[in-house]
Amino acid sequence: MSKLAAAILGGLTNIWIKPGSHVLYLGDVCGITVLQLSDLVGSDGMVYVIGLSDVVANTVEERSNVVTFPENFCFRKDMVSRDYRMVNGMDYRMVVGMVDVILGDIVYPDPSLQVNYIARYALLHLKTGGHYLICTRAKNINFTSQVKDPFADHDKLPFSVRIEFKTNEIVTLEPIGRGHAVAVGGYRMG
Repeated sequence: MSKLAAAILGGLTNIWIKPGSHVLYLGDVCGITVLQLSDLVGSDGMVYVIGLSDVVANTVEERSNVVTFPENFCFRKDMVSRDYRMVNGMDYRMVVGMVDVILGDIVYPDPSLQVNYIARYALLHLKTGGHYLICTRAKNINFTSQVKDPFADHDKLPFSVRIEFKTNEIVTLEPIGRGHAVAVGGYRMG
């Protein structure tokens, strides 16, 4: 089962993906989720997938509403410093265009990297008033007595970025996706 489906079963009230939507799917891509997104947006919508494995690419090759980038361009390991660095989201600007929803499935251990990654692509590709869904490890969203906005806690993000993202809902994927959660929110909601 995909994390998106697990979030819906876990009580997520709105995924913001409907027929005709344009969706950008980033990160540790799951073939089941790509197929589900393709079905949800229908023939009038489009799903752009960045971070796709060859196995998943073969699964969706007959889908006319899915555009894939078959290599994992999301993070590349810098061989000198041994650190992961993000690839510039501008690489896809002419192909992807503006989207209604970004779905980011990123499970890197540093939560500021994954949030910065989503923010970078949102600034380039997410429409004003669009929405995001971030699938992540629950501990990366700082679960304590009160669930916090994943964008609000990261000092490495510029303040202007932090105020443009408003998380509305966070759903844990227990018991289906142990240790994972999905954060859903709006971008530049005005």
